[in-house]
Amino acid sequence: TFDATGAPHDTKLWVIEVGGTPWVRVANPSRDWYQRLLAEPHVELVRRGHSEPRVARPSHDDTVRRAVDEAFAQKYGPVDALYGVLVRRDAVPIRLEPLGAEVPAGEGVPDVGGAPRATAGPSRATP
Repeated sequence: TFDATGAPHDTKLWVIEVGGTPWVRVANPSRDWYQRLLAEPHVELVRRGHSEPRVARPSHDDTVRRAVDEAFAQKYGPVDALYGVLVRRDAVPIRLEPLGAEVPAGEGVPDVGGAPRATAGPSRATP
């Protein structure tokens, strides 16, 4: 994310990929990185040493939230469940769209029928 002065702030996050689109999730919307993202949605996604500019689009749609939660559970298993019990409050899924390919509001509900395509190896989102 970037603060009001334009200074970058790195945040390591779990990432899932559904339908070729990466998603992250904020466990608690009061987190500083999420507040910065709301103020400035242009972010940088860094995975396997490759950086991609993205636009972060939070979703408050319950269908999207359930689908993203399911994809996280499939990829991260019991660790995701434990994290949910310990710290997740009002989680918000966030779609990381490529620049110039923004999805209109109300579209982009992830289809997690079957296992989502998970990114191999550790991923770091720098929203």
